[in-house]
Amino acid sequence: MKNPYLYPLYIILFVFILDKVACIPNFRDLGKRDYKAGQNVILGLDAVWKENQERQKNGNHVAVVTGSSRSEIFHLWKNIPLDTNLSRNEIYFETRTAVKAAELLYMYMVVDSMRQAGFRPNVLFLEFSEEMFNLNSPRSFDSAWNEMILNEEQLIEAVPFLKGKYFRDGLFQILFPSYHYHFQPIKALSGGNKSSNDVAQYYINLASLQNHKRDFTKAEEGFADQNFPISEYQTRIVSYTNELFKNFLMRNYKYSPYEESIFALLVHHIEKNKIPTVIWEPQIHPYYQNLRAQKTGGALFENLTKKYVDPNSKYIRVLSLNNKNTKCTTYTDSSHVSPICVPEIANQLLKVAKDIDSIKE
Repeated sequence: MKNPYLYPLYIILFVFILDKVACIPNFRDLGKRDYKAGQNVILGLDAVWKENQERQKNGNHVAVVTGSSRSEIFHLWKNIPLDTNLSRNEIYFETRTAVKAAELLYMYMVVDSMRQAGFRPNVLFLEFSEEMFNLNSPRSFDSAWNEMILNEEQLIEAVPFLKGKYFRDGLFQILFPSYHYHFQPIKALSGGNKSSNDVAQYYINLASLQNHKRDFTKAEEGFADQNFPISEYQTRIVSYTNELFKNFLMRNYKYSPYEESIFALLVHHIEKNKIPTVIWEPQIHPYYQNLRAQKTGGALFENLTKKYVDPNSKYIRVLSLNNKNTKCTTYTDSSHVSPICVPEIANQLLKVAKDIDSIKE
């Protein structure tokens, strides 16, 4: 290597060889970066979908509830009282995919994990919340993009929807797998880190444990809006709203076009894979709703569903529960209705879902 002019050639050759080695599945798995918590949750869902396939074989219908803590309240009902006119089959509500402060890229990977497992729910209830579209949220697209590692198929599907630097980064990840997987050749040659398999198994076991739904307690029931004690109203409604704006999901609100691109990707993915879906907006307390609308304009759900969801879609219906169209007036805090509202919510969602051509009975 006496000729220094050849150094760039050697570097390019080394990167090329490294990248091709990273394309070998066994080597790639041994040398890639360990998955972070969010990704391990996704890995654990494969066992969940297999359980639900068995339920379907036994004649049950499966409604998958995907979203944030606003959807998580479904997990607090072992048996939800349903209108018997909405389905002739028993309906099981799969709630293990709902996590606090969920964001759209996570939800895309949840929905795609069903496809990878060969599972199609009888209906998917996909939450839409305006907080998911805050560029400055702690759960912003940038943080999710850095945490999650999409596989090649997901990247190829997602890149046409990505914008700006994320489009360029996604394209680069497709072209150079070693960069995408944070490939470490020494780690691969040494046999990799087997602990990643243990972590994935831990999340699978955790998901199975979480399947045991529990009934909510009296303390979790909250208060009817007109019956809030003054101190509880100040703590749960006023102070909690201030915290959401100051430190949490609504801090320094700025609309994120990147989240919009993932919402468009989700709609595309649902249509392409023919998943009966209700995209719904959960109800929040009027005090918070009014302040949030001052920041967001208050019409994101209406605007984005009109923009991306075909009104004649065979697979998607939409429903906002923020239009004073529920009987529920009981809240645990400004951002969440009480679990006692779940039967009404479930029945409203199923009533809309029943109109989807592909699941009519």
